[in-house]
Amino acid sequence: MKNEQALFRHPEPNPEALAQSHEVRCIEMNFDASASFAVPVPRTMVTARPSRHVPEAPGRPMPLAVFGEPPSLNGPQLRVSSQSLRWEVDPMEWLRWQGAHQGWRVALVKRHPGPKGPRYELGALREKGGRVEVRRTMATRCGARLMRCDAVAPLEDWSTHHDALWHSIDGFRIGRCERASIESLAGHEGPLLGFAVPGSWDARGVGDVRRMVWSAQLADHAQRGAALKLHVQVLEGAPDAQARRESLWRELKRDGVKLGAVLAAERSEFAKFVPGWLGQWQAAVGADGREGVVVLVQREDDGLAVDYLMVSPAAGTEHVDWMRASRALDVAIATTDLRGAEAEVA
Repeated sequence: MKNEQALFRHPEPNPEALAQSHEVRCIEMNFDASASFAVPVPRTMVTARPSRHVPEAPGRPMPLAVFGEPPSLNGPQLRVSSQSLRWEVDPMEWLRWQGAHQGWRVALVKRHPGPKGPRYELGALREKGGRVEVRRTMATRCGARLMRCDAVAPLEDWSTHHDALWHSIDGFRIGRCERASIESLAGHEGPLLGFAVPGSWDARGVGDVRRMVWSAQLADHAQRGAALKLHVQVLEGAPDAQARRESLWRELKRDGVKLGAVLAAERSEFAKFVPGWLGQWQAAVGADGREGVVVLVQREDDGLAVDYLMVSPAAGTEHVDWMRASRALDVAIATTDLRGAEAEVA
């Protein structure tokens, strides 16, 4: 099989050439401007099977438009679709999960930051009907809606059409991008910090003005093992980061969680913390020892030590719970408001 890096390269745009080879096609959704979109399409492609309906309930993506070569559209295609997300999840993980169910093997994952929020790019391959297909996706989240544009072609045709398809999905834009969260966030306040989790999580805190432990679980499926813990304590007189980790490992062991190998994880956004992003571990969770994962992030700031601990089913097993847990961890960290050691009541 061809080198996968070459399959998913990022060619430089040539505005003059693109003006000749592509034309911007717009489809308006009169009932909801956020579902309207524009995409630069190769001029040789026709528009087929547009839909004016966007599903409100979560489920399979609803096609909004398909662009392809006439007359049969059997070659390269551009497919625009929309889907409603039910929970606060990482859209990248949602796309990866859906692709796996349809037989796609993800070979490329990339986030593109932007002023209206990130865009999510995936490259994937699968074998279907005796031939290999290649797909490249660019998606944008708008509130609870995930809008995506997929470029799809047989592997034997991919290199011929790659650049034209890439410029289409790279130029894909939705009508109105809302930065609202998918779920309402539930805020929790304590003497040392405040934070929020998605509304589908139940969080409780115990402790005092020197040390508190917050525990959060999925309100609808607590028995599955997805859980968060926030340990916060006044840094003065507290154990150092290594000692706190050892204490957390003992706590996990008492809870029946067995740690395994360290896994690589893309959490570079946590590197600014001191002592910083620690890592992700394989784990056996639950009474049946099913495959799971433990994530630990430690920080020391404003006279406080905070340890974030996530325990979840592993990605690819109970993947929805993994998506929800990893996103809840991100939300908790992003919304943490440290009160500072000076907030301690004398």
